[in-house]
Amino acid sequence: MSVETAGVVAQAEVSTRRVLEVSHLTVVIDGDGWRVAAVDDVSFHVDRAEVLGIVGESGSGKSLTALAIMRLVDQPVRIAGGSISFAGRDLMPLKPEEMRQIRGSQISMIFQDPMTSLDETFTVGRQLVELVQAHRKVSRHEADDLATEMLQRVGIASPKARMRAYPHELSGGMRQRVVIAAALILRPALVIADEITTALDATTQAQILELLIELRKDFGMSVILISHDLGVVNDVADRIAVMYAGHVVEVGDRSSLLGEPLHPYTQGLLSSRLSLLSSSDYVSVLEGQVPGLRNRPVACRFAPRCPNRIARCTEAMPQLVSVSADRELRCYNPTEWHS
Repeated sequence: MSVETAGVVAQAEVSTRRVLEVSHLTVVIDGDGWRVAAVDDVSFHVDRAEVLGIVGESGSGKSLTALAIMRLVDQPVRIAGGSISFAGRDLMPLKPEEMRQIRGSQISMIFQDPMTSLDETFTVGRQLVELVQAHRKVSRHEADDLATEMLQRVGIASPKARMRAYPHELSGGMRQRVVIAAALILRPALVIADEITTALDATTQAQILELLIELRKDFGMSVILISHDLGVVNDVADRIAVMYAGHVVEVGDRSSLLGEPLHPYTQGLLSSRLSLLSSSDYVSVLEGQVPGLRNRPVACRFAPRCPNRIARCTEAMPQLVSVSADRELRCYNPTEWHS
């Protein structure tokens, strides 16, 4: 068995153009006498072979949205509403065992810290082989060959030797490559990459992103790339969804959204990014911070930080609506963008 044929079943099951449809997703956290929606009425989609970038500051709900898609939330966190459809199949009513069969083989997730995905007590090879055999009826020898080939595909030198290594014996960049290999070894239709370059140096970060996009093209998979850095998603995304305080506030094609952002929050993120890259002594800073879970405004959640705020922004919650063929926006008072 080769890497090219390992995921035939998973890819065949995803024949529709739209791989993922998240609609009005709400994820709540139940506290002692209180309850808050950490992810609130979130909607977006991912098409086949598309890269969707999800960007926003820490506390925006990006990672929790990803965990909800994977059905990896547990008390006191729970999915309270909305729907998650994968290849036309509703994931919400699936039993735990049914969802376990989908994870890894059809939808995979790459986490920020590879050590959360790797077991320190087992070799890299054993972990990859067990992953393959959990989803495919193949011999240990076939699984071993597949794992070795996949390590080579992700740029790991001497893959047979690395199969015998333990995670702590590898560098941070190499561990991340192993996790990518594990996520892609069964050729899933969708891969969710959550801040996968944050802990890496700039050179390794660029290599990892280049690798992910190269494999995405080779395997024809869809990718959700989560990052707090607009520069990261700008390099690889086809479309971008901007999240703030549990809401999606703007969605659009990468070139149009970054060329002409409509939401003041998107404009603030982009201004901060551009000022850091300029030679000027002046650095644009997005004032304020994302409100805490129990301190969110009842109307527009960005209103306290927004330079375009009007009375209505503090009175009622704006809805995410289509404003053009390729743009959705949650804002009462968008303004023209001046870079």
